[in-house]
Amino acid sequence: NDVVFVFTNDEENGQRGARAALDHPWLKDTLIVLGYEGRGTYGPAYMFETSPNNYELMKELAASGAPAHSSSLMYAVHDQTPNSTDFEHFKEAGFLGYNVAFVGGLGYYH
Repeated sequence: NDVVFVFTNDEENGQRGARAALDHPWLKDTLIVLGYEGRGTYGPAYMFETSPNNYELMKELAASGAPAHSSSLMYAVHDQTPNSTDFEHFKEAGFLGYNVAFVGGLGYYH
């Protein structure tokens, strides 16, 4: 299976990198988008957002044995912040996936 890595920029200025990536022809065959965020400076990665209809994806993640950390509270907190992420554009475009972030050292971020 092919893997395409998309490194976006300009997240803080309108997420122009993510929006431009959606127009790339390689993404038409993309099955899953994994968003990796840094909301702090260290720590474990917590899954805080997923796409709709994610049952099969979450089942595969659980079966993988990866040390996944998440709860529904994480999205509820994220949803109340004024922050958005590049993943949101992919989710709105109908991609299946999830978004993770590390949050330790939040006071030292940016």
